[in-house]
Amino acid sequence: MNILYDHQIFENQNIGGISRYFYELINPGFKTNHNLKLSLKKTHNLYIKQSDKYSYIFNNTENHYKNFILPFEFKGKHTIYSKYISFIDYQNINKNNSVRELKKGKTDIFHPTYYDNYFIDNIGKIPFVLTVYDMIHEKFVQYFADNTTELKKNLCKKATKIIAISESTKNDLVELFKIEESKIEVIYLANSLNTSGYIKVNLKLPDRYILFVGSRLAYKNFHRFYNSIIPILQSDKDLKVICTGSNFSEKEIELFKKSNIEDSFIHFYANDNELFELYKNALCFVFPSLYEGFGIPTLEAFMAKCPVILSNTSSMPEVGGDAAIYIDPYNENDIYEKINSIVNSKALRDEYITKGLEQLKKFNWEKCCKEHYTLYEKL
Repeated sequence: MNILYDHQIFENQNIGGISRYFYELINPGFKTNHNLKLSLKKTHNLYIKQSDKYSYIFNNTENHYKNFILPFEFKGKHTIYSKYISFIDYQNINKNNSVRELKKGKTDIFHPTYYDNYFIDNIGKIPFVLTVYDMIHEKFVQYFADNTTELKKNLCKKATKIIAISESTKNDLVELFKIEESKIEVIYLANSLNTSGYIKVNLKLPDRYILFVGSRLAYKNFHRFYNSIIPILQSDKDLKVICTGSNFSEKEIELFKKSNIEDSFIHFYANDNELFELYKNALCFVFPSLYEGFGIPTLEAFMAKCPVILSNTSSMPEVGGDAAIYIDPYNENDIYEKINSIVNSKALRDEYITKGLEQLKKFNWEKCCKEHYTLYEKL
């Protein structure tokens, strides 16, 4: 069977949860008889770079720069190249390539990687599967000003089958888009950190710290997390908070200074090895988000033997099971009490580390991939 995945998410993300998910689908860690094809011409996605099968796409992108004008580096080359590519529509190049693949008539199943409906007029009778990752745009309309909801809803109606990455997301689809339950299949994601390929890195880390991973956008609830831990940090100057994702904004730094705890916050840009090290040495990982479609960081923390504190909303109890301490993300006092309890109790941390390793067994990429391929075969 010929399964075609398109360019969208690999074009839009250099690194991230959705592109990691599709990377695992097109690079299964087991033998499959299916022909898995990615219609992508240009990308800077780092997962594609590490793929044995598809790294040529990344290399083509890099070699284009290396061989631009002259096949060696010279003063001003990068500036000239940047101006040159600003006139080239790489999105259109990738889109046209995906359409060409569909028109060849050799595709049995098409699985677009995001919500652009560019392919609708060219797909013919080819069944297509759409993955819906979350309903954040629909639940938190006030934080978004784009057409994602319109595109998503349109494709959900036209898709042959929809994959939801949690029961919570499935329920939201039924409620908000009025999709028939029978059209939706739930397939769980898995942990993206791999201890077998882990290379120890020597990061200069504080002895005791709380970990906050990823974006600090409004629905990620960083502001309530921050307010809740001010008294903990003010009374315990040795305790730090490490944040990954984007660097601290000027507004955030001013906020830290105002509470006289600016020295308590540390920022890291982390690759997989560094991220594993951050989880492994943290007193706890706190995930106070108001909403998650799945929440891969929960599984990453379990893998690294890091105690987890999760919101009791959306998919998070579904993924965390009984292996996490749950908070009401709208209640700063509850967040404070739960963090304070685990920071000050090794016995409690050890208990949840054990539970986390057990919960982790329910999620793996091989199971995820096989469930996708089984669905394709049915269609």
